[in-house]
This record gives sequence, structure tokens and C-alpha cells, in this order.
Amino acid sequence: MAAGGTLANLIFGALFFVAERAVRQTASWRYFFWLLMTFNLFDAGGYFLFSGVGISVIGLRLWGNGIRRGRGASA
Repeated sequence: MAAGGTLANLIFGALFFVAERAVRQTASWRYFFWLLMTFNLFDAGGYFLFSGVGISVIGLRLWGNGIRRGRGASA
């Protein structure tokens, strides 16, 4: 499935967001979870920008072709 990596980044980004909000002990743990959340969400967001969803004009259409056919990114 072509969307597996992007979806995993979105899921883990959301989980690390919750973990960052839940940890109240030390700033270093909060920063650690914030970094993990940021890297995962930037990776997922960047993939959408260069996949055809964000800029299909260039021709980089990894997600775009599957979405256009109505079968998702696994097409």
C-alpha cells in the first residue's frame, strides 16, 4: 500500500502530540515528544506537497493518480 508510510506518519504524529501534552514532569521529555511529532508531521505533510495532491502541475503524482481514479493511494 503506497499510503502506508504517510498514514503511519500522521498516526504517530498525533500520538506523539498526545504524549507531549500528557507529560508534565520534565521539559526534556516534552521536547523529545515534540521533536518526534514534528518530524512525523513534516514528513507526512511534505509527502502530500510533492505527491500530486499539493502540486500536481509538476507531474509528481504518487497520490494524485490514485485519488483521481477513486481508489485512494494504493492504486
